[in-house]
Amino acid sequence: MASYDFVHDDWLNMSAGCIERGGSFAIDMLNTEYGGMCSFARLAEICGDQDAREHFLFRAARRMVPTLARLTVIDWQKRSGVIPDDGVDTDFSTGCHETGPQRYPRNPKVVKDLILYDMSQGICQDLISLYDRYAGDELRKRYFPKVREATPENGLDWVMCAILAIGGDMRRDELARRLELCAEDRERHARLCQDWPGVQTSSYLEYVYAAMSDTPRISDCRDVTLHDAVFDPATGELTLDYTPGEDASLAVESPKGFRKSLDVSRPAERRKYVIDWHRLNN
Repeated sequence: MASYDFVHDDWLNMSAGCIERGGSFAIDMLNTEYGGMCSFARLAEICGDQDAREHFLFRAARRMVPTLARLTVIDWQKRSGVIPDDGVDTDFSTGCHETGPQRYPRNPKVVKDLILYDMSQGICQDLISLYDRYAGDELRKRYFPKVREATPENGLDWVMCAILAIGGDMRRDELARRLELCAEDRERHARLCQDWPGVQTSSYLEYVYAAMSDTPRISDCRDVTLHDAVFDPATGELTLDYTPGEDASLAVESPKGFRKSLDVSRPAERRKYVIDWHRLNN
């Protein structure tokens, strides 16, 4: 993967695209690139290769530009006269082709699932964090209302439920109802018995169940041997079994943004930490 990105990293679109002849720098292809570079940087850090870490962070920074710019680039291009204001009501761009932005016009008859989040193999946490930090308002204005319109007749599926759980500000009963609608679709169940797209299902449901039960996630884990991590949604008890190193850092975070750092003093001493997560998170 890294070799492909090195060769096809386009100087103009600041990402690698999906096809050797210059294919789309958009939708699920672009959705993979920022998180992929962040993961390479982390692997380099673990291996102690500082030069490689900085190089991959540089490539991740490049990919931030098309990933975030696609939310507002159509507006800018119309105002600047780069493209004509042809009256087509466009919410945002999903990315670019070599010939320009790939537009996403409003279409009340269909809602698509992999436009800004999905990688066709799940949803990347690095991408979620990027949007949360820099594009939350634009997504709430341009994208989540569109996803909320999804019904079984025009596109509602598991990934839609995950996207709404991530940032749709939906009540738990509304999320549960959408899950029920997906579960009632026999045709979708037949498709999910195949290798793909069945391989995606659990990763999408993970976000929904996490939102519905305020499940914590490990948001920072550096120089730590994590032996086990268990969360019981019924009791709200979170148990972490770990051994910190000399430069350890360990933290957990809730879908609501609550964050707790754990004790990493006394390096090389294994300990088990039990947290009443529901009490701390409410």
